[in-house]
Amino acid sequence: MARRPPVDATAVLRHGAKRLGVAVTDAAIATLARYAAELEKWNARINLVGPGTLAEFLELHFLDSLTLAPTLDGLASPDGPVRLLDVGTGAGFPGLVLKIARPHLDLVLLDPRQKRGTFLRHMVRTLGLAGVAVVEGRLPEDAPIAAKGGLFQAITCRALTDLSSFLALAEPLLAPQGRILCMKGPRAEQELGDWQEVRPSAPSLVLENHVETSLPFSGASRQILIFSRAGG
Repeated sequence: MARRPPVDATAVLRHGAKRLGVAVTDAAIATLARYAAELEKWNARINLVGPGTLAEFLELHFLDSLTLAPTLDGLASPDGPVRLLDVGTGAGFPGLVLKIARPHLDLVLLDPRQKRGTFLRHMVRTLGLAGVAVVEGRLPEDAPIAAKGGLFQAITCRALTDLSSFLALAEPLLAPQGRILCMKGPRAEQELGDWQEVRPSAPSLVLENHVETSLPFSGASRQILIFSRAGG
């Protein structure tokens, strides 16, 4: 059987970002490719994201994370860089990918597992990234550490499944004009319905937008739920 040619990560990322309509510089594409190569090596030893090939990682983790970039591009901070908190970041998705694609972000990566924190710190050093803090912890008990530099203009979450609980945890850390960005799959409508049933009659958060998109190669469906403060 003929061996398959090696995956050209830069070509896959460049083509995938173009199909998503997300502008990413050549320098960022090259950095993302280095990140993906390191993830593949580490994942073989400590199982950061589950099994998969490099090609699968590129679409399911890296390009999936880039779907949030257009929403972040519309945010601003009155006091300096836009602050992004990625809750339950795992191996850095979507937060670290977004930081590479949008270097102006001031990023906090929050995850409770030490091995993931070790990997994330390695990636920050290896890629020479500034403005990234890695916090090994959970909400709400480690919220003061995560928010040490102030409230966040953007809070993201990809791994957590209970929308109502997550919004309750994230809301105290959200800046007045900020957005909470939840990445969901096919159950997005059901989770929204559950949240609407349990939220207060005068909620502090409202659903601002529900973006439906798909991954560029597999066509897998993705839902992005965007929340803001009521009246914000």
